[in-house]
Formats: sequence, C-alpha cells, structure tokens
Amino acid sequence: VVINEIFYNAPEDLEDLQWIEFYNDADAPVDLSGWKLDEGSILEFPPATKVGAHEYLVAALDPARFTESYGGQAIGPLKRPLKRGGERIELADAAGRRIDVARYKDADPWPVSADGHTASLERICPSAPGDVPENWAASPLSGADTKPSGTPGKQNADRADERARQ
Repeated sequence: VVINEIFYNAPEDLEDLQWIEFYNDADAPVDLSGWKLDEGSILEFPPATKVGAHEYLVAALDPARFTESYGGQAIGPLKRPLKRGGERIELADAAGRRIDVARYKDADPWPVSADGHTASLERICPSAPGDVPENWAASPLSGADTKPSGTPGKQNADRADERARQ
C-alpha cells in the first residue's frame, strides 16, 4: 500500500477539500485497521478498513465535501489540514512499521500546479520512492479556476509502471 495521490492545496484555499489517496498494488486485499499517517497525527485508520487488491482508498479532511466535489466516498476526517508549503507524510502499519513515505513541496522541482491551481500530486510509479520529486506529477487541470481536479479512486493520469502498460 502506498500514498498515491495528494490534494494538499485546493483552489481558493478551500482546505476542507484536501485528501490523500492510497493504492494497494498487491494481489490480495489489505486490512488497514490501526494503520497511521504520521503516528496518528493526520489519521488513524478505523477498524475494519480494507483496500482491495489493485484498488484505491481515499481519506479526506471533510469526507462529505469530498463526495460533493468528486462523487466518490472517502474515509475520515483527517485530524488536521495538510500543510500547503509541503511536508513529509509517513504511512505505518498497526505494528508501527514504516510502509511508505511521501513528500511534497510547493516549489520547483515539484509540480507547481498542485499548489492551489486545482491539480493534485499523482505518484508516477507506485513501486518507486514517494519522497522524490521525480516520482510525482501534477494531475491534469480541471479547466476551471475553482473546480478541483485529480483522479481520486482511479488510476493516475501519469502512471508509469509495468501493470499500467499491460
């Protein structure tokens, strides 16, 4: 399971639209019960939370707002807003073992359209490190200044790995 997409700075500073997407690249479902983002300061996954094989799960700052904007479902709420200037987010399993790390910033070489310009950050290759800018791309822009974009719950637009090419 990896941190696959991050929507950290919504248009017009609508913080309640922030979300993080997780992707399970395994051939079996994964039980995320008790897993944590940043030692639980952002999120502790509730009991019976699962992500299916090759499926996505979204956690949102405001799940109702997420559903209103994207039509999909999200768990949450996140315990705090994501930092707009960038941060390092660590995903750990219920035993406290680090599973994944994602990092983002709002300046070059990171994609700038994700910094308040409607785009999300999409991980390019799930098996490559999540803490380097070369493995992140901005989602296609929505075409509207205030309509959020991104691909929550779906394959990323710039995904590049063996499974995506099949």
